[in-house]
Amino acid sequence: AKLGIIPRVINEVFDFVSLHKTMNSSNDWVYRVKCGFLEIYNEEVRDLLHPEMDPKKIQIRENEMGGIVVQNSKDVEVASNEDAFALLQRGCGSRTTGQTRMNDKSSRSHAIFTIVLEKSKMKEDLLSNTVAKNVVCSKFHLVDLAGSERAKRTGAAGRRMKESVNINQGLLSLGKVIRALSGKQKRGGHIPYRESKLTRFLQDSLGGNSRTLMIACVSPSPSDYQESINTLQYASQARNIRNKPVIIHNKVIESVDIGSQKEVERALREEVRALKEELRGVG
Repeated sequence: AKLGIIPRVINEVFDFVSLHKTMNSSNDWVYRVKCGFLEIYNEEVRDLLHPEMDPKKIQIRENEMGGIVVQNSKDVEVASNEDAFALLQRGCGSRTTGQTRMNDKSSRSHAIFTIVLEKSKMKEDLLSNTVAKNVVCSKFHLVDLAGSERAKRTGAAGRRMKESVNINQGLLSLGKVIRALSGKQKRGGHIPYRESKLTRFLQDSLGGNSRTLMIACVSPSPSDYQESINTLQYASQARNIRNKPVIIHNKVIESVDIGSQKEVERALREEVRALKEELRGVG
């Protein structure tokens, strides 16, 4: 079977980690990969990997550095692409879907699968008894937008109608943000990130230290002509977003008693040696 976009990205990330571990086997860089999977359903954020979490407790906030964080959602560390695939499949099983006239299993939410790649290196300073941790972190937000809906075509009513309204509202807010970022308004102008949970969550990805890529899905069917034109116009504006991302090295310095650590290491090595001698005597 052909792989979709997200599995391909997962494979690329782990190929990158494997390559750099091989190329730089002599240095002390440590690589970690974590995954998260959220959906925005009726303007509530749900953790698809931890569906037991109450959506009302999941809040989108800014941290002290001005970055966007999602409180009370949890990323899961993975050791291989197979682990990440399993999380993706598990999260998709928790995603909200429903039947409409156009689709038996229609997405009723916007979903974001996040891959966090972190590399870090520890450096001891014997003179000051400190350890400096140099951290470089990259984050991939892979967003599956629910398609815009017209009630006349989908036959939405009641609960489905409410879902459609919220889906369209999120897409409308995203369109406003994209227009503001791609036009003259960006220079000192207001960017309406706070109009929806979707745009608030993607604030860093759209106008921050990032690169933005949009893949538009259109249909050759004449009956879908208007939707295809609207989608192409939407994507065309996203092409005009111009960010200049830079690599930021974060340094965390911790005060430790390195001398005591060395003593503990020596004591442990001595204990291991004594146990080995004891095992030889038993043999």
